[in-house]
Amino acid sequence: MIKSPKEAREFLNHLKSIVQYTGIADLDLEGSVRVDANISIKGHPRSEVKNINSFKEVERALKWEIQRQKNMIKRGKELLQETRHWDDDRRITIGLRTKEFEKDYRYFPEQDLVPIEIDQKFINKVKEKLPEMPNTRMKRFQKEYDLSDHDSEILVLDKNIADFYEKGIHSMENFGTEEYKMYCNWLMSDISRWLNFKNKSITETKLKPEELAILIKKIKEGEITGKIAKGFVDKLMNGKSVEQIIKESGKKRLADKEKLKNIVNLVLQENPEIIKDYKDNPRALEALIGKCMAKTHGTADPGITRDLLIENIEDHL
Repeated sequence: MIKSPKEAREFLNHLKSIVQYTGIADLDLEGSVRVDANISIKGHPRSEVKNINSFKEVERALKWEIQRQKNMIKRGKELLQETRHWDDDRRITIGLRTKEFEKDYRYFPEQDLVPIEIDQKFINKVKEKLPEMPNTRMKRFQKEYDLSDHDSEILVLDKNIADFYEKGIHSMENFGTEEYKMYCNWLMSDISRWLNFKNKSITETKLKPEELAILIKKIKEGEITGKIAKGFVDKLMNGKSVEQIIKESGKKRLADKEKLKNIVNLVLQENPEIIKDYKDNPRALEALIGKCMAKTHGTADPGITRDLLIENIEDHL
C-alpha cells in the first residue's frame, strides 16, 4: 500500500525505469504517460484523480486531494466516491462525476477472452531473456565503480543516463584515469540541471560521453578550473568539443604565481572588512578566494590562490 504522495511518485519513477529497461515503450515521448490516482482518508470513500500528465503533478494532485478531503471532514461534510480532474494550472482538483456504489466500478466478463495458464517453464524462459534490471545494475555500479547507494540509485533510475555514464567511464579508462565519482557528480549536478531547465532527456542533446570525460581530465590535470568548466556546459550540450570551447573562449587556468600574487595583494587592499572577519573566523578566507576568482573570471588556480592569501594576509591584519 502506498501511504504518501511522495511514495506514489517514487513508485511511478521506478515503474517507468523498469518499462524503460525492458524496452516495452518509450515513456520519454510527450503525452505517452497518463496516471489515474486513487486516494482516500482511512474510513472514507475514495476519489479517483484522472489523466494526470506527469509524476511531479501526481504528487501535487495527491497532496491537494488529501488536504481537500481533510478539510471536508473537519467541516462535517460528507465525502463522496467520485472522479475528479487535476487542473495543473490552478493546482486544484475539480469534481467530474460521482460513483456512489462500489458496483459502479464493476467489470463485465468478456466471452471471447479465454483463461491463459502460464507454466514455470515459460516464466523461466522470459527471465533468461530479460536485460539487466535497475536494481541489479545499481548493485553492480556500487561494486565496480565504488559509488554510494544514493548515487547509484539515482544514476540507474534513467536508463539513458546510466548508459551514458558507462560509456563515459570507459572513455576515462582509455585516458588512463578512473574518476568514477567525479563523472557521476557532473552528470547528477550540472548536466542534470541543464536537462531539467531545458526539459530534455540526455539523448536529445549533442553531448558525447567522451567529451565529458575529456572535460574532467582537463580539470584533474589543472588545465582548466572547475568554475571554468561549469561555464562550458551549454556549449557542450549543443555539440561543441572541449578543445574547441577552450580555444574560442581563451579560458585556461591561471597558475602564474607572480600574476596571482599581484591579484591577491590587490584583493587584500580592497577588502579590509573581510580581513578583520578573518581574525575571528578563518572561513572568511573563502570570501577572499571568491574575490580573486571574480577578478580573474574564474581562471585563478584555487589552490595557489589560497596559499598566496594565507602567506600575505598577515601583512594586512
